[in-house]
Amino acid sequence: MVTAKAFWRALSVGVVFGSLATSPAAVADGKKTEFSRSVEYGDLDLSVASDGAVLLARLEGAARRVCDDATPRTQLKPHAVADCTNQTVEGLVRQLDIKTLTLAWSDRRSVAE
Repeated sequence: MVTAKAFWRALSVGVVFGSLATSPAAVADGKKTEFSRSVEYGDLDLSVASDGAVLLARLEGAARRVCDDATPRTQLKPHAVADCTNQTVEGLVRQLDIKTLTLAWSDRRSVAE
């Protein structure tokens, strides 16, 4: 059941890149750049396995967009974006420690291998 309070829950998916992953001007400044997206999940019942899978799909989509924005354009970009996305989602799943999300991630990982 979605309550008014629960409806506003959101996660922030973010990646921070240091100077090596940004423009030459940023390298000179030594600045770090942060890219992020919000992921709404207030409409989900995270005690239900299928909603854990829905949250995983939302996190993967947000992570993919963040990593695409944050990764410089090179011939290796597609591989770098995939690696970044995988690492970001894996970190979020571990950090959030939601059983249904972890189950969905484990299922997805076993299918991919």
